[in-house]
Amino acid sequence: MAIFSRRVIQRMLNENRSFLPGQTVNRQVNWLNNQNKDSLAAEWEVLLLNALSKIGKVEYEKRFSGSKKPDIFFKSSKTLYFVADITAVSDASYEQDNPTEYFFRCIREYFQKNGMLASGLKIKIKSDNVGTYRNKKVRLYLPHRSKIQNFPRVL
Repeated sequence: MAIFSRRVIQRMLNENRSFLPGQTVNRQVNWLNNQNKDSLAAEWEVLLLNALSKIGKVEYEKRFSGSKKPDIFFKSSKTLYFVADITAVSDASYEQDNPTEYFFRCIREYFQKNGMLASGLKIKIKSDNVGTYRNKKVRLYLPHRSKIQNFPRVL
C-alpha cells in the first residue's frame, strides 16, 4: 500500500537524482514498481532521503571503515550529523499467525446466514507473548486458520 501518490513519488525521485547516483534511483524505481513487501520500504527510503536533502547534506550508502554501508549519512549546516539505516516494519506475518480478520469475517457470515445481527457483538480474544526478548510475538488464542470456518457452528 502506497503512502503517497505516484506523482509525488516521481517528483521526489527526480529531486533525489541531484544527490544520488542514477543506478540507485533506478533500483528504487524497480523496488517501487514490484508492488511487493519491498515497495513500502523503498517508498520510505525515497521519502526520507528527499526530506533530509532539503535541510542538509545526504550521502547514501557511504563507505565507512567497517563492512556495512548505512543508508544515510546526514550532515546539517549546524554540525549536526548522524548515520541511519532505513527499515520498514511489516505486519504481513501477523495476520497469517493470528488470522483475526478471517475469524471476524467468518463470524459475520455465520450471523448473516442465520438471520442474526452481529452489530452488537463484542469479541475479546485472549493472547500470550511467546518467544525471547528480541523475537517476542503475540499469539492469539484462536483456532487454526483451517478450522475457523467451522468454528461458529461448534458454538
